[in-house]
Order: sequence, then structure tokens, then C-alpha cells
Amino acid sequence: MNNKILNLAIAVSQVMRSFLVFIFIVVIVLGVILLINSESLPFLGYAEGTFNFSNQGATSDEQSTRPEGWLMLFAMLKMALTILCSILILSEILKVINSIRSLETFKNKNIIAFRRMGNIFLLLFFVQMFSLIPNGDQLSFRFSVPVFYLLAVMGCYILAEIFKEGNKLMEENQLTI
Repeated sequence: MNNKILNLAIAVSQVMRSFLVFIFIVVIVLGVILLINSESLPFLGYAEGTFNFSNQGATSDEQSTRPEGWLMLFAMLKMALTILCSILILSEILKVINSIRSLETFKNKNIIAFRRMGNIFLLLFFVQMFSLIPNGDQLSFRFSVPVFYLLAVMGCYILAEIFKEGNKLMEENQLTI
């Protein structure tokens, strides 16, 4: 099927996935550099649970502190895991779009793809739920409930069930012919 919207969705998903792969590689390289020498990368700061890049160095900005190496590695690992999950979700989305494009919409592989996406969103929910934030000499533990990920989990599982019903109807339709 030659559907312009599906073609656009494929193109956008592929560009997003390529961009995320690039960002993932950069985060991994920065993490390895920090693992080797935690004092390297003076332009990299960490404040309020986010990374900051500054051409003046992390020490000149009073808002941005340079946490211990293990905390930076923890934050890098969390970011890398989030990006990897996003790449996996986009890959599953591309599989579903390609199957819809080839008129194989209600096949078992789409049901499995939606369940995988739901599981990955559930993992992201737990990864994003907790964070450690340096507060001067102390370390703050932040707990939040990222509702977006729970909604995405529910949406993926509901779509999996809808596609499962569609698969049953498709099989029944093929048997009656």
C-alpha cells in the first residue's frame, strides 16, 4: 500500500531512531571517559537531575555542581538506558508500521510488538521513578510518578488486545471463505 501518512511516519521514525542512536553513542563515550577519569570533561556539569554543558567549565557556574564520579556514572547509565529504551520502542513502531503498510495488520507479530512496547514503557516508568540529586554535601533522593509512561503502558497493552481481537476476526473470516 502506498499511503503518504505511513511513509511519513516511517521516515520520521527512522530519522528519530538514527538521531537517538547517535546520542546513545555520545552518552556511552562520555560515560566511558568519566569511568576512566572522573575529573575529565570539565565542560560537563550536573544540576537538578540534568546534565549541563558549558564552555566555561562546570566549576564557574554556582548552580551547577560537579558530583562524585559514581553519581555521574549513575546519571549517565540512567540516561543511556532511557535512550536505549526509546530506540527499542521506535524499532517496534517501525515494525508495526511496515506490517500495516504491507497489509499484514492483524498478525501475531504486531500483538507481540505492542506487548514489547508496553513492557519497555513499564521499564522506563521504573527507571524514571527514582533519581538522585546532589545538594551541596548531601544527596537528595527524589521519587516521582511519571504518569505518561503508565498511560503509554496501558495504551500499548490495550492496542495489543485490540490487535489480538482483530487477529481472531481475521482468522474467522479466512475460515468462512
